[in-house]
Amino acid sequence: MKKLEMLGIAILFLLVVAPISVSQSSRSYWFQTGARAANSAAFNNGTSVYIQTVYPQNISYGSMAFWVGEDLSNGAFVQEGYEMNNRSGYYPTDCTLSGCSARVYLSRGVPAWFWEYFPSGYSGDSFLGFIGTNDSAGQNGSYNNYTFYSEGNEWYFLFNGNVIGKIKLGTGTSGANPVTAFGEYAGAFDNKSYMIPVAFKDLRVLKNGSFSDVAKAYSYKGYGKGSATTLSNPYNISEVAPYADYFRVGSGIPNTQGLLWNKSATVSINSRYANLTSHNAYTLFSKIVISAPEIFYINDTARAIFLGWSGEGSGSYTGNDTSFNLEIYGNVSETAEWGVQYLVNVTSEYGNSSGSGWYSAGAVANISYKPYIYINRTEREVLLGWTGKGSGSYTGNDTSFSLRVDGPIDESANWGSQYLVNVTSEYGNSSGSGWYSAGAVANISAPQYYHAGNDVYKFISWSGVYYTSNVRLNVTRPVNLHAIFERAYRIKLEALDGYGSEINVTGFEIDNKFYNTSPYLTFGKHRVDYALYKNSKLSISSTINVTGSGEFYFDLPVYNISIYVRSYFGTPATGIADLTFSNGTRITVPLNESGELGLKNVPFGFVEGTIQHDGMYFAFNDSAGNNIYVSVPSSILYIAVVIGVLIVIASYFVGLRLFRK
Repeated sequence: MKKLEMLGIAILFLLVVAPISVSQSSRSYWFQTGARAANSAAFNNGTSVYIQTVYPQNISYGSMAFWVGEDLSNGAFVQEGYEMNNRSGYYPTDCTLSGCSARVYLSRGVPAWFWEYFPSGYSGDSFLGFIGTNDSAGQNGSYNNYTFYSEGNEWYFLFNGNVIGKIKLGTGTSGANPVTAFGEYAGAFDNKSYMIPVAFKDLRVLKNGSFSDVAKAYSYKGYGKGSATTLSNPYNISEVAPYADYFRVGSGIPNTQGLLWNKSATVSINSRYANLTSHNAYTLFSKIVISAPEIFYINDTARAIFLGWSGEGSGSYTGNDTSFNLEIYGNVSETAEWGVQYLVNVTSEYGNSSGSGWYSAGAVANISYKPYIYINRTEREVLLGWTGKGSGSYTGNDTSFSLRVDGPIDESANWGSQYLVNVTSEYGNSSGSGWYSAGAVANISAPQYYHAGNDVYKFISWSGVYYTSNVRLNVTRPVNLHAIFERAYRIKLEALDGYGSEINVTGFEIDNKFYNTSPYLTFGKHRVDYALYKNSKLSISSTINVTGSGEFYFDLPVYNISIYVRSYFGTPATGIADLTFSNGTRITVPLNESGELGLKNVPFGFVEGTIQHDGMYFAFNDSAGNNIYVSVPSSILYIAVVIGVLIVIASYFVGLRLFRK
């Protein structure tokens, strides 16, 4: 609860820090101590508590406040209580998101009630709410009631039963957030101030139209959001004995950690059968009756016989009676003990099963069956294993097994079809033959090339069905495949640039497959689609006819490029070239002293980019290996332009002076 772990930042900032800032170099402390209700107090529509008014307090810095508050289901926040500050002065009040419409004068150390809210999604630190008048929190030592509750989406704030404000917040419930009641010293710069203990009592929440006591709460001791934490929090929380829901916060009292109070006890009934399991809270010292049936029929496969109760906790019962009276002195757990008999049912689609029958809990059942049945030479049914349901059942692949019967058990024999995959090859060693379960994957393989002396044979297909030497085959029937090979020849493929010179390419795409520059190809015609050069696909779209080993040459659109940069007067100009090529490659290089740059073997002869010269950029692009000329202004031209501008300005002022004379 992020907002409840601080007094509203807004109210402390506006009421304490802003108008009465203390000259300190270190960050201030927000010491918080109080009670946080258990989750059972969540999902409420309001809260109520009595807070004792105690003053004067020793407030060296900032303020002390004592309040109750909670987060709402949509992230909004509400709180109500009273506060005292360390300086007298005027403070803003009646504040909304639009601003504050009034001010109130508060005396140093004199308590005044306040109520505050943060709307959903609010992230500011301005005070939103209302502050009561000076000395409005009741007489010293008196207990005063602080209440807020919702009607629809509108929240009302009451002090001693009188409405002191209301605000719409978009929800009428706290959601999963329980209520918290805190004492806080905010804006402090040391932990030496003594907080006279202040008592809280009768913390309640509104549910289903009526207020009920908070049955359980835990202590909290820490710091507000944004607080410094190097100094320990000196303020404690403890119950006011012997009462529950009556606690105090402050200095000089023992500190309670963890559970602060619990007004109820829990009776837990644990039973595997008869729908007896429960977990309920009861008022202390009340009496209840707990009972169980002698026999409970679970279903057609199990029955339970009541054996007795096993109890834990003060006043609990342990014995064989089906019914007994229980007086609540504290948390109690009662567990019903049962004896059970279970049916073991064994079924199989093939043959005769064994092991079916009734078994006492803890007994052992022995089950077995044949491992397989052949349908024909290429198909067979295999016992894959067993699927078991129920306590102690077996699920696995063994043909026989024993199991301990701890509940109704159903064992079903699982059969699966298997098919024979037969793989053969005329050349080299093939793999993948064997029995496969239906739907399994057979990895079938043969060599891509087979060398027989000086002859090379290339894999073509598996029985004209699959055309790669490695096949992942989903087996759904018997399969018989034979690897087909054809004679292949080593081919050398050469690439030429736009000037007829050889260039090294990565490879070629032939018949929709990518090869290196020396592939093995079968006899006949093959289509060459493109060559890959410097990550650029250079189209070829040519057909070659393979009749034996040989060489083939292809002209590619690869050109040299020269870039010449000249001034407007024709003289060489230096600069930096930022270049991008057809394959997306980008480089940045300087021109030489002659204002030139040579680029060799550029795909498509294409380049585009800019020349940076004297802080200016000049774009260009070209293709097909054309020389590129870029004209740029010279430094002399810049100087001439500047001198001309200065002469014009000087002439203007001289003429203006003569005119005035």
